[in-house]
Amino acid sequence: MHPPAPFAETDPLFVARFRARIPPDVAASFTPEQLAAIHTAFALRTLPRHSLDLRRSLPTPWGRMYLAIIAGREKRGQARRQAERARRRAGAVGDFALLGALSCLVVVIGAGGLYLAKMALGIDLVPGVDMLPDKAMLQALLD
Repeated sequence: MHPPAPFAETDPLFVARFRARIPPDVAASFTPEQLAAIHTAFALRTLPRHSLDLRRSLPTPWGRMYLAIIAGREKRGQARRQAERARRRAGAVGDFALLGALSCLVVVIGAGGLYLAKMALGIDLVPGVDMLPDKAMLQALLD
């Protein structure tokens, strides 16, 4: 295997950003070979492939949002998985509550859309029983 090329020649932007984040006297002490090794260890841009890798940028009213869905074989060690699980345990309750609230919102919007479609098409689901006074409510809105 060939040693990596000196980074001062191949990626000056990485070198500049890296040196800007550490004390100047330490930054000046790195050789091109050391910078290449640091880049190899920390700045890789090519990640391992996943079985499922879906990445999209989506426009929203609040700006562009990035959606990533990836799945693949678990390669992390048990200690790392346990540490991550402990760190995220508190956030899981909040995530579950947010997911529940969003699910309820989707159901309410869907039910409202179906109700409006039923009303617009004049469909009477239970003949003879007026569960909601549609015509009276519509007339009150128009008046």
